[in-house]
Amino acid sequence: MRLTLFTSLTLATGALTSPAAMACDMHGSADNFFLAYLDFRNMTEAEQRAAEQRAIDQFHAQQLETAKARFVRRFNPDPAPPAEPSTGQRTL
Repeated sequence: MRLTLFTSLTLATGALTSPAAMACDMHGSADNFFLAYLDFRNMTEAEQRAAEQRAIDQFHAQQLETAKARFVRRFNPDPAPPAEPSTGQRTL
């Protein structure tokens, strides 16, 4: 009886505490982690939203440029041909 009561109490406590942890974890977006570094002091709400949007646009532009550079680098021909693998045998 005690074991059943203890197990029930443990499960109930876990169920009550986990939603708060999940809510904290799910706040905001993982893609917008950089927004935590914005300083909103002395800004109105409209200015805050505009600053957030500028930061998001800048981040997306940076990601786009990085993706373009990777794409171009991937399809550029290699200027030097690959070296032939050495078999370790000497030729006379």
